[in-house]
Amino acid sequence: AHPEIELLFSDVNMPGPMDGLELAAEVHRRRPTILILITFGRQCFANEALPDHGTFLPKPYSAAELIAAIKVKLDWH
Repeated sequence: AHPEIELLFSDVNMPGPMDGLELAAEVHRRRPTILILITFGRQCFANEALPDHGTFLPKPYSAAELIAAIKVKLDWH
């Protein structure tokens, strides 16, 4: 319903029955063009373990690192 959304940024740890990896998989299934950026502080994930286009950003990260990761994902220069 919102074609302007280009990127999902989520933590693996979320409240409720679905974790961030499940959310990313569902978003990818419904809208495969949405880019995926996942973070987590207790474990590292290989990008290959994430849905297509996925990138893992380990915690802790700075605001500058988050902005840089988003820019790379969206191909902003």
